[in-house]
Amino acid sequence: MAKTSGNQKRFQPRDVLKQVMIQDLAVSPDETSVVYTRRTIEDGKYRSRLWRVSIEGGRPEQLTTSASFDSRPRFSPNGRTLLFLSDRSGKSQPWIMAFSGGEPRRAAEIDGDVSAAEWSPDGRRIALVAPSGEDRFITGKSSDPTARRITG
Repeated sequence: MAKTSGNQKRFQPRDVLKQVMIQDLAVSPDETSVVYTRRTIEDGKYRSRLWRVSIEGGRPEQLTTSASFDSRPRFSPNGRTLLFLSDRSGKSQPWIMAFSGGEPRRAAEIDGDVSAAEWSPDGRRIALVAPSGEDRFITGKSSDPTARRITG
């Protein structure tokens, strides 16, 4: 930032590239942790990764590390699995990963971009919204990522 009189700094256009945005907070079912997205600009592109922190505070831990845009984290009802959207395959798709860490895996492959994903109350199914594809509202089991259209 450029200096002005009185030791105040004036905001410069390039300072936009230093901005960090915290979004998409999800509280674990046992209310001990928060997962959120941390959006930055890297190499002229938005990047968004999942992070977690204890509800008590402490040092945040990065959960995803790819050069993709990860968003909308959702805890499974038992709190052991995270569902989130990511464009790591080239388009926004649902991915799941263990809350304890590890590599994410794609939960389903849908034509077009998925704009929302939610767990069923029992954690056995995932509902998706894919307005740009033929399957507008779909559901499938997390263990069997075959999508089934439920409405048009």
